[in-house]
Amino acid sequence: MSPEKLRDEFGGKAGPKIAVGKGDIAGAAGSLYYEAPIVVDFADGRPSRRGTIVLRRVNDVPGASEEQLNWRIERTSTLTQ
Repeated sequence: MSPEKLRDEFGGKAGPKIAVGKGDIAGAAGSLYYEAPIVVDFADGRPSRRGTIVLRRVNDVPGASEEQLNWRIERTSTLTQ
């Protein structure tokens, strides 16, 4: 998502609140993935949106740096109203 699209979708005086539900964790090829449902609520009256978020980090492999062990957003689903 471009910075412009991100601003248009989620910008405003009051930023959105994101609730993350209980998810599932799985490992693959030296990485861990955590997938969970999310709900994005807006303070300006726009309808809430639902979707999923996937976080990724390097598995606990020898030599992994602290940065590699931090969770990062891998992808999000198309959020629906």
